[in-house]
Amino acid sequence: KVMQGESDNMEKKVQIGMLCEIYGNLLTKRQLNILNDYCNEDLSLTEIAENNKITRQAVNDIVKKGESKLLEYEQKLGIMKKTIDQIGRASCRERV
Repeated sequence: KVMQGESDNMEKKVQIGMLCEIYGNLLTKRQLNILNDYCNEDLSLTEIAENNKITRQAVNDIVKKGESKLLEYEQKLGIMKKTIDQIGRASCRERV
């Protein structure tokens, strides 16, 4: 059984991964690469730090800043929410 904290963390990674797909080009290449490694490749902060020859704390800072920017873009533009709403409406129509 997945613990609640792990489930929440996985959901957040999925959300951030989706936001990277939508808004990733608005981030720096470094932020996008590190967020991709963290969310989509499921690498640990330590693994990402070793691969990029930076500290674990630097990776953590980049992840936090990148997540914050992505969430800010979504709050202002709402592309992911609009897309999910459209998918929901389309699937409701298919059931009728």
